[in-house]
Amino acid sequence: MPAPSNPNLYARSLQILQGLYGPDARFRQGQYEAIEATLSNQRTLVVQRTGWGKSLVYFLATKLQREDGRGITLVVSPLISLMDDQVRSLKLAGIRGSYFNSTLKPYVRPEVLRRALAGWYDLMYVAP
Repeated sequence: MPAPSNPNLYARSLQILQGLYGPDARFRQGQYEAIEATLSNQRTLVVQRTGWGKSLVYFLATKLQREDGRGITLVVSPLISLMDDQVRSLKLAGIRGSYFNSTLKPYVRPEVLRRALAGWYDLMYVAP
């Protein structure tokens, strides 16, 4: 990995990564660069194989963003069936998350939207 252009951001990112996965955890090639690009407001497209750790990129970016007082992260995904699992993973990482898609019961939708608009969630999955 080339030297990060923002050493402070790299240190914070690595600290979170190691807090989640242990002191020997390291970024896979391209993961930190995607986090840094995202947090630098650069247009970022990450296309990687299943299991590479794309979710980790936006989990860490979200956590860092919220620590800096920034708003909610929206993840647009057509994979409705995976959203519930992803929200459980967020919780384990200390990230408040939810989803908004056609599977939500009508009586739950207003509360989910209220929380989202109030800034309670850190990350929300939405279906296109």
